[in-house]
Amino acid sequence: MEVAGQLVGVVERKSLADLASTLTSGRLKFALADLASLPRSAVVVEDRYAAVFKLERVRPSVVTEGIAECQVRWPSVPIIFCESRALAQEWTYRFLAASAAAVGEERLAEPMAATFTPGAPLAPRDPTTAEVRRWAVEHGYPTVIPSPTAVGCDPRSGRPTPTSTAEGGHFCRWVRLDTTRRRDP
Repeated sequence: MEVAGQLVGVVERKSLADLASTLTSGRLKFALADLASLPRSAVVVEDRYAAVFKLERVRPSVVTEGIAECQVRWPSVPIIFCESRALAQEWTYRFLAASAAAVGEERLAEPMAATFTPGAPLAPRDPTTAEVRRWAVEHGYPTVIPSPTAVGCDPRSGRPTPTSTAEGGHFCRWVRLDTTRRRDP
């Protein structure tokens, strides 16, 4: 749907048979990728979700797993099941009307947002554990050391001794250093 030359919303309507066909052929993934690039979009299925489990030409588990995968990969494009074609049409009408209203609100808010002064810069975020570990390795700090009380470990190298692995498959225990608390001198 377009309002004043601007695309405000797109709804792809499908029968259950069409959904199963496009899902199993892979065409639905291409369509969802295209829909995800738009600001407001949805897929409406003109049947109940329970009807998926009554499909005869394709295993229902293939369709349900495909739907779940699509929703995880493209969460901005909901797949809505309506009980009938009439309800799908009603939902589509309301979705497009809400999309047009949202665009109108955004247009009203743009001049007001332009008057706002920028705030102070945000404080830097704390480093992630992976970033701290990478820094420690780059600067020569150990990130994993052998425990001195480890059973079956060579105390100098921290590696399993030949007798410990041959006798019963014992392995060394390792202790991870907390590199986030290390202070540079």
